[in-house]
Amino acid sequence: MKKILLISALFCFILCYADSIDFNTWTVKIEIKESNVSPAQISDQAKTIIKNTLFDANRTVEDYLAANSRISKQFSRININPRQSDYRFLSNGSTINDYEIPITGQIMKTFIPGTGGGIPLATLICPTCKQLWPENMPVPVGVKLIPLENELTPEYTGVLIDARDITLNPALFLKVFTDQGREAYGLSFADSIYVINQGLVSYANSLDQAFNNERLGFNPLRITALKSSGLNKTDIIISDASVKMMHSSQHNLKNLEQCKVVVLIGE
Repeated sequence: MKKILLISALFCFILCYADSIDFNTWTVKIEIKESNVSPAQISDQAKTIIKNTLFDANRTVEDYLAANSRISKQFSRININPRQSDYRFLSNGSTINDYEIPITGQIMKTFIPGTGGGIPLATLICPTCKQLWPENMPVPVGVKLIPLENELTPEYTGVLIDARDITLNPALFLKVFTDQGREAYGLSFADSIYVINQGLVSYANSLDQAFNNERLGFNPLRITALKSSGLNKTDIIISDASVKMMHSSQHNLKNLEQCKVVVLIGE
């Protein structure tokens, strides 16, 4: 028993020298001291880190997997191939090996709930006749209302939400709400292909990092977060005026479908 504990402690020391998730690129980063650590061991450690990540406002990934046995089995069977990104020499002659494991791709595809169905929070018109749609009239199946636009409606290249002044924790699937509780962004406004390939949002730690992110383009809409919400403080509240700008045109809604959203969480 003591031998098992000693081996476990040694493994943890070697493998867990430092690890984290880069929420800007959605990759797990693991630093390993010089040792004969197998790719399978690195993969197991990456999965442990992912399980400890927040899934949404109310649960961790581990909570989600515990409640969904089929998805838990799929996740356990995913073959993760760690990519060595760098190595460094220490003064004592040993080395630190850096590995990266993407959360996007197969892992995100395994976790993602349904997408689509979001209703734009703007003045909406019939896509065929371009007439205002009565507020209380049901929308027929297969009809997708569009925002009322004019020649002065701005077209942005992405959305930057400045959340530096609030307490906010990154999650796989955050939501953005108006202060009246209506959803302004989340999986319901995103296309699953973009979520799987790049994540619902990118979290930036500085303005430079944010503006160097290709999601934003050259003319992003800048929004200030008013406060966070949810049990895990992962969701964002923004003003009604900001939401109207986000949803003001088909072009701007397309930005949301393509997950062109960056959340600035600190500097």
